[in-house]
Amino acid sequence: MGVQRVLRVRMGLASGGPGPSDLRSARAGEANKAAGIICAAGQTPCWCVLWPTREGTIVRLRCTVGDSHSPELQLASPRDRRLAEQGVVAMDELTSPAFQSSPLRPVDMTPGQRLRAEGVIAISASAFPVSTPLPRVEWDSLAVDRYLPCGTYRFRRFGRVKALPGPSGWSLVPLPYRSFQQPAEVIPLYNGAAREFAPIRESLLRTAGMVRLIKTDLDIVVEATGRQQGYMLGLHMIRIVAGVQNGNAPAPEGRHRDGHQYVAMHLINRIGCSGGVSRVYHGKCEQPALVTTLSHPLDTLVVNDQLMEHEVTSVLSLPGASQSVRDLLIVDFDAIALTPASGTETQ
Repeated sequence: MGVQRVLRVRMGLASGGPGPSDLRSARAGEANKAAGIICAAGQTPCWCVLWPTREGTIVRLRCTVGDSHSPELQLASPRDRRLAEQGVVAMDELTSPAFQSSPLRPVDMTPGQRLRAEGVIAISASAFPVSTPLPRVEWDSLAVDRYLPCGTYRFRRFGRVKALPGPSGWSLVPLPYRSFQQPAEVIPLYNGAAREFAPIRESLLRTAGMVRLIKTDLDIVVEATGRQQGYMLGLHMIRIVAGVQNGNAPAPEGRHRDGHQYVAMHLINRIGCSGGVSRVYHGKCEQPALVTTLSHPLDTLVVNDQLMEHEVTSVLSLPGASQSVRDLLIVDFDAIALTPASGTETQ
């Protein structure tokens, strides 16, 4: 039985040389826009080939088209290279005349399918299925993050929600406040210390916009995992006040994981600033799998935090701006084991 292929057009790596022709750039840009993928300016589009193997696993290949219009393929991550070495994917099929001559075309994939296949998705605000806005004024009352080691430009609140699946959909239960803690081996910057942030008001957690956003995130993650399970959610309201000269780093720990299973990042507002470019990597790969800038409210980035690392560049105030801020809502996901019979949480 032959290996079946699924092709998806997506953004590529930062350009390091001469770019493709205007025609191919336009075609890739149109496909990215249609798919709701955010593509930062100045990047060379490429195709990501999602290849179901004989064992049903999907490997990722970067596929660029040079001036000769011949696809150039490269396994995208160490995991994919290991699968090739184990003989799970037949590399000879990738160089076959049938594959080389087949047209590259975008196909429809849901956000959950893309997240499962690639480990990361960037969804533009126009494609994100939430129309009820969050009250942006809530980000004006965040408390200073006193644990930031390099200034007082980050403000935040923290809250927790338990999400359980049921016959009529998700049940969301706001939980009592407690401190936020990340293992030192994941984020060495804070030495594993418990950090006390101002709590998110329960009334905000129950607003229609917040509930719809959380449930949308849950649906994406559940589709990516293929398992209907409960989650303990951590919600982080964060404001970065942009710096004037060198900018302010939203995440001074640099390239990192957050220590959860999945993490969703939603832009709430962005005023009078530049920078804040997000880069996401497959594990320890040198080249990013995705580079994007969250620019419009509800531009969204979701990562498989167990497979990917991410970083974000400094945020710089624009000349003459009366206010320069970048507001985000971050949602982290940790699975809750449920009993098979009742679907209730196990202790």
